[in-house]
Amino acid sequence: MIPARSKDLAPPPEGPPQIQGCGANWQSPARAELPRGIRKEIAALARKLKRDYCQLFASNPNLRKRAGQLLTALLPPKPQRRGRPGIQSVTTAIRLLRKFRLQYPQDRPARRWSRIYPLAIPNFATMSELEQVDARQQLRERVRWRLRDRKGQAFDRSGRDVCLAHQVRPTL
Repeated sequence: MIPARSKDLAPPPEGPPQIQGCGANWQSPARAELPRGIRKEIAALARKLKRDYCQLFASNPNLRKRAGQLLTALLPPKPQRRGRPGIQSVTTAIRLLRKFRLQYPQDRPARRWSRIYPLAIPNFATMSELEQVDARQQLRERVRWRLRDRKGQAFDRSGRDVCLAHQVRPTL
């Protein structure tokens, strides 16, 4: 049997016990206030969505949550892409290769690449001949690897865009 509390004892403490130094009493900081202009734009967007899609949101309340999630996903900061970051010279070379294929369709691949090397490889002009040969070979190899490994795009064995290779070109 539990003895009854006597009236002369102190009342039990109010709330949880206070623990010193372990972070148990941590409170979240005040919410960051949105600038007035952003609040006004978000409110205007919400009013427009309410006006245009009132029936849709009323029929399915989960759509309201999904709309908020979509807005959150579209705003920065965005999470980093998976995997290792791309090498800038390779990205530049792929962009230039596509551009030069369209700009100079009659050029042979060697001529196209000779236009790309000085623009894509940093300090290409100051390299010795041996360093240039090595840098050219490494760049073409890396471009080939990236084009081969890229998902969702079709390339033939030579690294050419299949979509560009099979386009019907008008005869002049």
